[in-house]
Amino acid sequence: MVFTIYLSIYLSIYLWRRAEPIGFAVRTKMVQILLVGMELAFSSSKKEEIMEIHTLSDSEVETRLKYLTRKERELLHLVLVHIKEIETRRIFLLRGHGTMYDYLTKELYYSGSAAMRRLEASRILRDVPVVAEKIHQGTLNLAQLSELSRAIKEKRKDGVEISAQQKSELVEMISGKTTLETQKEIAQELQIKLKKPEQVRVQRDDSVHVALTFTRTQHETVMQAKDKAAHLLHENKKDHSLSSFFEILSRSYISGKMKLAAARMSGFDQATSKGLQAMNASPELSPKTITPRLRSLILARDQSCQYIDKQTGKKCGSTYGLEVDHRQAQWAGGGHAVTNLQALCSAHNKFKYQQEASIQNKE
Repeated sequence: MVFTIYLSIYLSIYLWRRAEPIGFAVRTKMVQILLVGMELAFSSSKKEEIMEIHTLSDSEVETRLKYLTRKERELLHLVLVHIKEIETRRIFLLRGHGTMYDYLTKELYYSGSAAMRRLEASRILRDVPVVAEKIHQGTLNLAQLSELSRAIKEKRKDGVEISAQQKSELVEMISGKTTLETQKEIAQELQIKLKKPEQVRVQRDDSVHVALTFTRTQHETVMQAKDKAAHLLHENKKDHSLSSFFEILSRSYISGKMKLAAARMSGFDQATSKGLQAMNASPELSPKTITPRLRSLILARDQSCQYIDKQTGKKCGSTYGLEVDHRQAQWAGGGHAVTNLQALCSAHNKFKYQQEASIQNKE
C-alpha cells in the first residue's frame, strides 16, 4: 500500500514534467486520476502506517521521514505549478472568487499566511522556472521566496521594476541560504532595508500579540497623539500603554463614523427606498443612459457582486470595487432596464467583458 502511494506520487510528477507526446489537457487528466488513486490508497493505509511506526527502529523512522519530506517538496512543486495555472487561466473568477487569494483561502481552505506564501512563490515561478527544481532539491523554500517577493514589492513602490533576469540572479544568490541570510543578501543586492512584516498571534489566554514596525516619523506622530489623548485614557480608567491608546482611538473613530453614517443614511434610505419601489414597479423601463442615481439604486439593491459560478451555483458576494454591469451585453441587444442591470466586482466585470468580447469576435 505504501508502495502504491509512492508510485502514484512519482508517476504524477513524471507525467506533469513530460512535454511530449501528450498534450497538456491529457497530462492533467492523467495526473488527476493518479492523485485520486494516491488519495484512496493513502486513506486506506493511514491507520496501518500509524500503527506500524511504533514497531520501526530509530534509523527506519528517520529514513522514512527524510523520504517523505522529499516527496512533500515534490508535491509542493506540483501545487505551485497548479496555482500558477489557475491564476493564469483566471479559473478563480469562474468559481466565483474575486481574487486568487480568496480562492486559496475559501475554496482550498489555506490559512491567510499559507495562501499568500504559495501565491507569491507561484508568481516568482512564472518568471523564474528554475524555482521549481530548487524547491524540489530543498535549496529554496517558501519563506525565502516570501522575502524575495516582499523586496520586489518594496522596490516597485519606489518605481523600480525587477526584471525576470534580475529575479533569476536573486534566486541563485539566495539558494541554500537561511532566512536571515536571505534577508541580508536581498537587502544588500537591491539596496533596500526590508521592514519586518506585521505579526499577529493569538495567545493561550485569547489575548492577541501584535508586532508592528513604524518609521521614525510614524512613531513620533503616534506618541504625540498618545500624549494628547492622556485625558481620555485617564477618564476611561486605562493605563498609558499603546494598546490602551489604540483601543480608545479605535472606539472613538468607530463611534464617530457610525454617527456620521447614520445621519447620512437617514435621508439616503428614504430616497433609496422610494427609488427602489419605483424601479420595481417598472422593471422593463429602459432609460437612455445609466445615470448616477440609477447606478446607486442598482448597487443599493444588489449590495454585493452577483456573479454566479455555473458549475456550483456559488455567488461571489464580494463588496469590494462594485460596478454596474449589463446582464445581456448592449451589443447583443441588452438595454438599461433594471432587470438587465446587476452589480459585479471589478474583477468579475472585467472577466465577463473579456468572455463577451471573445464571443463577439467569433461571431
